[in-house]
Amino acid sequence: MNRLGLLYKSELNDDAKRLANKFDLFDKSRPGKKSIRQQDGRFIGPFGVQLHTPILGEHLIEVANSLAQLPGLDFKNREIAIVTTGVKFNAAFELLAHTRHALRAGVTQAEIDAILRGERPDTFDDHAKAAYDVAHELVNRPGPLSEEQWARAVELFGKEGATALIHFVAFYSSVCVVLNGFDCKIPDGEA
Repeated sequence: MNRLGLLYKSELNDDAKRLANKFDLFDKSRPGKKSIRQQDGRFIGPFGVQLHTPILGEHLIEVANSLAQLPGLDFKNREIAIVTTGVKFNAAFELLAHTRHALRAGVTQAEIDAILRGERPDTFDDHAKAAYDVAHELVNRPGPLSEEQWARAVELFGKEGATALIHFVAFYSSVCVVLNGFDCKIPDGEA
């Protein structure tokens, strides 16, 4: 499922076991969501990769948990930004996971299909348009985010929400590069 190989718990060193325990808690804290592990217990996606470098994985799970606590950006607009970011990198695992989250957040399948084609849906409200536009510009246009997009994001989400939006795009850009670099596959039967 990735270039490094998925690890069984018996193959983990002490640092990786501690990280796997954190992943277990994370997985259990998400009722109704797809598991981040295969039926044989091995972690998949970015979680499976991070067990090979637990010193990084420890920090990344903390960053992910901290991101989730940032104020000002609701679940729907966060997922719009994440899926828009995933499209740029064509990170299959990330797109699979976050299109599901986006559906649960209230993004329609037609809207997701448009994002996957690289188009901003016409049906988006102003907040969703801003989330899409900021993410799209950050991952597709070299250089700083335009003043126009920044001002619009601040107007709609407040400074805290605009800040959170940029941090989500940055974090998931990194996640996508890791997923692609290690060729993380979509689990069998999930496509």
